[in-house]
This record gives sequence, structure tokens and C-alpha cells, in this order.
Amino acid sequence: MSSVALSSIAWSSDELIAIDADWQFYQTDDISLDYNAIPASDWQAVEPSQLLATNANNGIYGWYKVSFDWQYSVSDDWLLYFENIRYGDETWLNGQPIGATGKILTPWDFVTPNPQNVARKYQIPSNLLKPQDNILAVKVNLGIGEAWGAMFPGGVGIGGDTIAIGIPDVVHDIYNQQLISNTRFDTILVTLGLIDLFIIIFLFRTSIHHFREFWWLLISSATMMCGSLLLDYCFMLGERPNGLRLFSIFFMLIVPLTSALYFRAMYQNVSDRKVYILVTCWLLLVAFIVTPNVAVIIKEISWLLWTALVAIVYLYCLISVINGIRQRSSGAVLQLIGLSIYIASIRTQWLPYDFYEHRNIIIGTLVFRYALLFSYFQRISQMSNNYKKLSQRLLITIENHKKDIARDLHDDLGQHLSAAKLQLLSYDQGETKLSMSFIKEEINAAILSTREIMEGLHPMLLERYRFDEAVLQETRHLMRLYPVEIELTISKTGFDKAIEKQLFRIIQEALHNAIKHGKANLLHVQLAVYKHQIHLIITDNGVGFNPNELPLSSTHQGFGLISLHERVALINGNLQLTSIKGESTTIKIILPYKNKRLALKSL
Repeated sequence: MSSVALSSIAWSSDELIAIDADWQFYQTDDISLDYNAIPASDWQAVEPSQLLATNANNGIYGWYKVSFDWQYSVSDDWLLYFENIRYGDETWLNGQPIGATGKILTPWDFVTPNPQNVARKYQIPSNLLKPQDNILAVKVNLGIGEAWGAMFPGGVGIGGDTIAIGIPDVVHDIYNQQLISNTRFDTILVTLGLIDLFIIIFLFRTSIHHFREFWWLLISSATMMCGSLLLDYCFMLGERPNGLRLFSIFFMLIVPLTSALYFRAMYQNVSDRKVYILVTCWLLLVAFIVTPNVAVIIKEISWLLWTALVAIVYLYCLISVINGIRQRSSGAVLQLIGLSIYIASIRTQWLPYDFYEHRNIIIGTLVFRYALLFSYFQRISQMSNNYKKLSQRLLITIENHKKDIARDLHDDLGQHLSAAKLQLLSYDQGETKLSMSFIKEEINAAILSTREIMEGLHPMLLERYRFDEAVLQETRHLMRLYPVEIELTISKTGFDKAIEKQLFRIIQEALHNAIKHGKANLLHVQLAVYKHQIHLIITDNGVGFNPNELPLSSTHQGFGLISLHERVALINGNLQLTSIKGESTTIKIILPYKNKRLALKSL
């Protein structure tokens, strides 16, 4: 390896001598390997400021090496400066160690603290520099353990654009400015993270409606906060608690799980049993990975299984969000943007540029958290608008119902009672036989009219029949009124009465909408319990519609959809509506069922 004369770059009124020669790199699994023992042909050319492509299967240790000539005084005081080195390092000059920050860790060591991204300055002993053929070598950690994918997240090795030698005053000045810059940037990130948490807590205390995924939004944001920033802060402040790195790693390992649980809580597309199995397996694997004194082979297998689960859950998250976009779920687009940025930032090697000294994953995490928060705001805003429209429509509907009840009481029940009263007068005048017959007919008609009025206010069918029989009676009634055919399949009954009432009204509303507005003449109603969930599916062959073009505040169909959403929310369910204008419509409702009485969710 040939030596290169160094160039100088201006810094204030003095000079900083940049080491911009040809750097080389070697990856190894031997922590005790000396860089002088590495064959010259095995070194690879690298640019320290660029991303370093590594694989943990080749070892978790690396050596940087560069050869340069020194044209300045060798007896003066000089300091070596690195703008940034990720994790621990050992730095050697001409075969002599001149400094180290943190420690070179053995595989699967999560206890010993190490910096994440910190500038370095090392005193060069007098007369150690030579006019020619100086060898600068830097030993670094590359990964957690020797298993596929077990590299440090975000990037490894030397970062930043400046590696230089300078006089103490200049280097101290540069180092302090870099330290202040890093601290200021980390403070901004931490502040933004805390603001995110405070906003979520504030929403919880003030929001009228709490969505199912709210708690997982709070938990995932909190776990993302407990990341590598704590390590940098403690290291720069000179405080290094022994358990801090273990604590940080633990939360980093469960972040993908909390993210998946957030999307599951929102879309309700995975059964409780699968969730319990996933959480149990995840926590066991994390425990094996982070617990000291566990056999290395167990840690490596656990890491590989954990990596596979991470890939599965992030694929699940992406599929769920894409389906949410297809179903026009509020906030789904923001979720997809935030999730995509976060996944890309997990491994800096996937990106073309190292953003602000390996803080890609921290920045990506923050973007993801705020994307989830803003999507939550979108859902609250949509819910608030729907509540306003629903309130307006309810006032109109209540007044109309009052008018209908008054009309029914006057035109129907009142007429029968008046006729019965007239027949009683005839009865008093001696027309007993004929009058009594008319009185009985009018009283029976009045009773029937009263029942019809009561049925409009409360589903009396549920009082007289089982749930499945009540739905059957309702479908038969509709088939008598309209030229339609309704196929009914109910494989499970015996739910809580409050649940049955809401399901009955949902089926009733959906069938009426499909017949009156969708012009359907063939409908299918299926209700079954599948993997601890109640599945209600209603399909029709009507003309369909575009939900985005429906004026919710002005049409009965729009009001009907809001009513459906509200009834589903009351029983803690999830409504998926698929409809294309000119084609059929499918309504799928999923709600939890745990073989015990379910309660209405309070607003």
C-alpha cells in the first residue's frame, strides 16, 4: 500500500490536516487479530464517509487502515480527530495504541455500554509520526452477533467527512462544536418524541371516542423513544449505567411487535389466538437474545427466528395498510408513507446516503410515529364530522319519527279506538250482538296497530323469537314486500342481547339500503363465529356506489352508512365496505367473540 501526502483544509486561522488518502477495510471474526497479520491482498478499498457493506456471517469486527506521509513537524503536539465513529473503537498509529472510546464487544454483549455516534479526538505522542509511511489503523465493532442480519442497525464503522490531524486548540474547537451540534440535534429529536407522547396522552384524556388501536399507538411510541439516543446522551455526559444498553436493546427488539399490534388493533384482521402465540414466541426469543449466559448457539437461532418474525410482521403491516387504502380507511395513506420510511431506515445499507451520522433509524422512527399520530388526527376529524352530520340527521329523523308516530296514532290507532267508542254507544242503546262484534274487531285492530308502532321503536321480533328466527322473520317480511330473494345462513346464536339487537339492526339497515338504494333483487346474509370472531357478511347484486362520492349529510343512504359505522363501533367491531359504482356491494363486519357475554363499548 503506497503512502499519500496529506492536504490541508482551512479551519479558522489555523490548519487542519485531512487524512484523505486511500483507506482500506478488512472484516474478521477474530477479536484478537492484529492488523499487521492481515495479508495485503485481503484488504478492500473503501471510503470512510460512505456506507460500509458488511455481513455478520463474516464476523463482527473490522479494521480500517490508511498509509500517509507527514510533511509537518513530528515533535509538536498533534491531535487526531474523527468526525464520527459508530460504537466502540481502538485506534493505532504506527503500531502503537493512541486512544479508544467505548469497548470492542464480544458477540451478544448487551450489558457493556458503548456510544452510538460520537466524535473522537486522540493525543498523538511526540515523535510517533514519521515523515513517510505512517500507518493509521482503527478497529471497530460491526454487529451484535455472528448471525445473518445481526449487524448494528443503521450502519457501522467510521462516518462523517472529516478525519484529520491538527493542533490541540483547533481540534478541541472542532470537537466541541461537533459535540454541541450532536447534542442539539439529539435534543430536538428527543423533544419531538416527547411532544408526540404528550399529544397522545392529551388526546386520551380529552377525546370523546377512543379507537381500539389507541393504546398500541401509545405503547409503540413509548418503546420507540427508548432507543439509542439515551446511549449517546449518557456517553457524552460521562454517565454510563451498566444496564442502560440492555434496556435500550430490549425495547428496540420489541418495537416491530408493538407496531404490528397497532395495525392489528386497527384493522382487526388477525384472531386473538394468533396474537397470543406471536407475543409469547416474540418475548421468549427476545429473552433468549438479551439474557446473559445463554448459550451462543441458542442466541444465534433465536436471532434468526426473530429476524424471520420481523420480516413477517412488517409484511403484515404493509398488507394491512394497503388493504386499508383500498377500503378507503381514514389515515391509511399517511400510515403507508410513515411505515415505508421507517422500514427503509432500519438498515442504512439500503439507503443511498447516511443521514446525519447514522441517525437514519432514529429519524425514520420519528417520521413513522408522527405519521401514525397524524393518521389518528385524521380519524378523529372524520369521526367528528360524522358525529356532526349524524347529529343533524338525528334531529331531523327524530322530528320525522314524532310526526310518523303522531300520524299513526291519529290515523290508525285513534280511528280504531274512536270506532270502538261509537260501537259502545250503540251497545248501550241495545244493539248488543252486532255492536259487540264490531267492538272486538276494532280492539283487535287497535292492538295490531299498537304492535306495529312498537316494532318501529324496538325490534319486537327479538322478544318473541331467537336471534336467527327473528332475522328469518325479517327477511320473509322483506320478501313479501319487495320482489327480492334473500339467502340466509346463521351458524351461531346465543350472543349477548345487546349484541343481538345491534346485529339485527345492522342486518335490517343493510338489507333496506341494498333493496331501496342499491336496486338489488338477490341478497346473501352470512353470520358465523370463526376463530374467536363474529363474522357478518352481507352481499347484494345491486348497482353499487362510490363511498367517496356519497353526500353523507344529505342522503338517507349516507345516513344509513354512518348509522352502520356507529352501530359497529358500539359493539367494538370493524366494518369493511367494498362497493364499486355499477357493480355489487359487500359489507363485512368482524367483532370479537370469546364465548362469554359481550358488553357494549361506551363512547
